[in-house]
Amino acid sequence: MLVDEETARKLAESLVAAFNDRDEARLHALFREDVVMRSPVIYQLMGAEGVLRGREAVAPYLRLVYTQLGHTRFRLQGVYCGAGSFAMRCSTVFEKEAVEFFEVDDKGLITSWNACFDSLKLP
Repeated sequence: MLVDEETARKLAESLVAAFNDRDEARLHALFREDVVMRSPVIYQLMGAEGVLRGREAVAPYLRLVYTQLGHTRFRLQGVYCGAGSFAMRCSTVFEKEAVEFFEVDDKGLITSWNACFDSLKLP
């Protein structure tokens, strides 16, 4: 399945809005049950090799971000289309620039989320 620009933008905007509103139910509804999330922030906050598997594992991480890094907001700067995937360029934790890569299934649910930052140093 190709993820066109309209679909990529809709998914990215939905994710950004749910995250910024701290709406866990809306955010989790975007993920497939077996979602895999990779981020250096996961590693820094939780260890776990920087990888979480499944919605049940992602939920506590997001709560930790909301409480320990409460200032964190996504600011969408661009979206990129792909085959079964899309990416978004944004600013996020501590206003760091990031590219977030997502894989989606044929129903449009996120199966994989990989975060890459311009720097791994947190204040």
